[in-house]
Amino acid sequence: MSSPQHGSVGNYDESTVAAALASLSGVGPARLRTLVVSLGAHDAWRTVRGELPARDHIAALLRDGDLGRLWCREATPELLDRTAAALSAGNMRVLLIDDPEYPPVLRNDHAAPAVLFVRGNLAACAARRVGIIGTRSASAAGRHFARRLGTQLAAAGVAVVSGLARG
Repeated sequence: MSSPQHGSVGNYDESTVAAALASLSGVGPARLRTLVVSLGAHDAWRTVRGELPARDHIAALLRDGDLGRLWCREATPELLDRTAAALSAGNMRVLLIDDPEYPPVLRNDHAAPAVLFVRGNLAACAARRVGIIGTRSASAAGRHFARRLGTQLAAAGVAVVSGLARG
């Protein structure tokens, strides 16, 4: 999504802002869920940036290991721009847990991710599925194997799914 006002959070939809929040150092699925579900992505962004006051459990979260300072430095207008560009370039969609398209089988899981990155046919999640996990610093051989395995599984009608993967 192009932004007439460089990096202004109001120029991005909730899902793009949530994707940017997901890229913050140390956010992880539980912290991301707390931010997005408790505040909504726009208010979570503004809170992380110090533009809105943090209250109760959110204030405690931001004090944990000094995450508030770290996230405030990372949550830049450029991050929003880069996130929007990466989503577009990767032909990805982002679904929040309250989105009607969010897979019901996943939404009903007690540890369902608040933010779901989707590339491809989401209806495939109703079919047989498998998650491929590994290290973020995989070797070239490991990446090649995972790509080949994922391709073969997809060709066999098995949906390859993952949560908060950054690889």
